Amino acid sequence: MRLASVHPGITVEQVQEATGFELLVPASGVPETPPPTEEQVRLLREVIDPDGMRKREFRR
Repeated sequence: MRLASVHPGITVEQVQEATGFELLVPASGVPETPPPTEEQVRLLREVIDPDGMRKREFRR
């Protein structure tokens, strides 16, 4: 599996440590994952998950 991008604040090393197998990492480096567009956020909140089920996975 090739690592295409990392989320802001996360390093390639952290991703590799959390993975159970060796990742392919491009020699040119791994870019940061771009933030979602306003339209993508709207779709998630209003169409895909209007009841906020995604938030239940991250409750503490």
